[in-house]
Amino acid sequence: MPRVAIHTGLLFAQKKLPLELYMMQIPLIAILLLGLTATANAADTSSCYAIAEADARTYCLALAHNDPGRCYAIQDSAMRSRCMAEVRQ
Repeated sequence: MPRVAIHTGLLFAQKKLPLELYMMQIPLIAILLLGLTATANAADTSSCYAIAEADARTYCLALAHNDPGRCYAIQDSAMRSRCMAEVRQ
């Protein structure tokens, strides 16, 4: 007779999950973490649009999107160089 445990008023058989079920959870956790990272990046992008100065806004967007092409739109040469260096890392 299998062992039975009472949990929140319901009866269920206690058994160990096979290793395959644990291995299936790892990609799911990775996908969820990537989704959270993408959400954080979207929040960073939206905050860039609130910046009034055009060069600073473009710099912020280039970093948020990791797009060195946006750095070329920056008028200040020092800021443009810094943008290119940071995005290409």
